[in-house]
Amino acid sequence: MGKVFLKLWVLVLLTSASSYLIHTHFVDDAINSAKAIESRNSTRRTFVFVEEALRGYPKAEWPARVAHMKERIGFPFELVPLSQLASTKALEPDVLARLSNGDVHVTRLTNPNGAILYRTVLGTDHVAKITAQASPEPLIFGLFRPMVFVWIVESTLFALTIMAWIALFWRDLKRIDRAAEQVGAGQFDVHVNIRGGSALRPIADSFNRMAERIGKLVNSHRDLTNAVSHELKTPLARLRFALSLAEEATPVERENLIRKMHQDVDELDSLVQEMLLYSRLERNTVAPDMALASVPVESWLPNAVEDEIEAAQAADISVPVAVQANVADAPCEPKYMARAVQNLVRNALRFAKSRVEVSVEEDRERFRIHVDDDGPGIPVADQARLFVPFARLDSSRTRQENAGGTGLGLAIVQRIAEWHGGRATISTSSLGGARITIEWPAMKAA
Repeated sequence: MGKVFLKLWVLVLLTSASSYLIHTHFVDDAINSAKAIESRNSTRRTFVFVEEALRGYPKAEWPARVAHMKERIGFPFELVPLSQLASTKALEPDVLARLSNGDVHVTRLTNPNGAILYRTVLGTDHVAKITAQASPEPLIFGLFRPMVFVWIVESTLFALTIMAWIALFWRDLKRIDRAAEQVGAGQFDVHVNIRGGSALRPIADSFNRMAERIGKLVNSHRDLTNAVSHELKTPLARLRFALSLAEEATPVERENLIRKMHQDVDELDSLVQEMLLYSRLERNTVAPDMALASVPVESWLPNAVEDEIEAAQAADISVPVAVQANVADAPCEPKYMARAVQNLVRNALRFAKSRVEVSVEEDRERFRIHVDDDGPGIPVADQARLFVPFARLDSSRTRQENAGGTGLGLAIVQRIAEWHGGRATISTSSLGGARITIEWPAMKAA
């Protein structure tokens, strides 16, 4: 609101300045004329002329001299006794007192423009009364008095300025309105282009971010819905098949089928939990309860992957944890970052042959957590695609019988990394398999 008012105020100020220049140009002569009438020096010269014309003549001859002077000076002039002015109350008593002291009094006339000048003559009680009329105001274009013309110009300038400002404002507003209709029709790729100085630019930027965010959410919801329907079919089909077999199976076969059904139920439960978590993460661009803390990495990281290390030992896979010497504390949200590292280690354990390495390093105020495995690795062309929910490759890395997984683990890791102002990337590990890295800048902890 403040910026909008400031811009409009600047426009009005510039318009007023232009109006002032026009005003002074056209009415300057009239102003100077009025000032000349009231000028003390000018009136003094007039009265000096009158006194010099009467000096040396007795008062009895003054009326004749005044009549002669009227013909020469060319404007109304008369000599009035001070007592007459007092008796007729033509002037206020205080004015009469000042005239008695030799001062000059000026009475302004409005119709016609001019002034009446009063002053005593030669120290007597006679007052010279001179009526001076100002020159008539020139007509602009032969039609308008200067003040009327200035008023017309000022009003027009203000109207044109406000009209131009409103026209630009209305144009930008219509662009936002059209874009809103397009978004309402499902076109979320719309982008509103507003000039940089527009008062509506912040609203347009917010609208663009909103449209982009809604588009991503709608696409994510669509993809998630399609993927969920596909992912649920497999365990449900296995459950239905196992139930049909269990009806005619022997006790030993039935026990084996029940064990497999429990595995399918666990898979369904894991899928539902991952979907709920991802849906909650996807709805927020910033973690709703994310509180950064300075985490002592050397003790925090082994505790975060403790369960995964135990599972790796049961599968005869070693999981060493290494922390770079210069890394003491890392700013992060411990719960979410631990979940991200756990997802990476679980993902690596599904494909590792004998070793998974977890390491942390700090470089130029950026923190990196690496998880390496000695599995088959991931082709470079497919690395970025694995962060898409439910994305899987057609290689043996993702379709091994022991691979499992919900297809949401890496998508959750990427979202948590983005919450921390960073990202997750996939590269080739020195162990021969894949390296997945979480990288984020050092941020101020709460």
